[in-house]
Amino acid sequence: FNRTLDPLFALLIGTTAATIRIRREEAEAGRSGGEAWGLFTRLVFSFI
Repeated sequence: FNRTLDPLFALLIGTTAATIRIRREEAEAGRSGGEAWGLFTRLVFSFI
C-alpha cells in the first residue's frame, strides 16, 4: 500500500511546491493570476 502512495504523495508535494513558487514569482513580476495561468498552460502544452 505504501509503495503505491509514496510516489503519489511525492508527486503531490512537488507539484504543490512548484505551484507556490511560480505563483510567488509571478506576483513579484506584477502579473495577474490570469496571465500566470496563461503562461503555465503554454509551458505545459509545449511539452505535450
